[in-house]
Amino acid sequence: EGRRSSTIRHDVEKMAVPQHLMTRTSKELFDFIAASLRQFVEKKEGKGSPVSTRELGFTFSFPVKQTSLNSGLLMKWTKGFSIGEMVGKDVCELLQQALSRNGLDMHVLAL
Repeated sequence: EGRRSSTIRHDVEKMAVPQHLMTRTSKELFDFIAASLRQFVEKKEGKGSPVSTRELGFTFSFPVKQTSLNSGLLMKWTKGFSIGEMVGKDVCELLQQALSRNGLDMHVLAL
């Protein structure tokens, strides 16, 4: 009595970024990430199934100055990436913009 339990679904899949996107634009890179998220959801739940708002944790494995739970500024690129216009920009904001541009009802909750 009085005890409630909840289950959080935790799905993970790694996607490789195509090499040509490593030096293009932030828009192209984050649109690729948004498209990959769409494919992931469609694979898990079926294409065309109703999608409720989703909250995302975003792993971004580059030097970032985290300014809040869901924002961080890219300090520099490593691992062969070189998109100069992104340095100093909020990577969560860039992802959120790409999600919106691509019609995905997702919210970046944590970096």
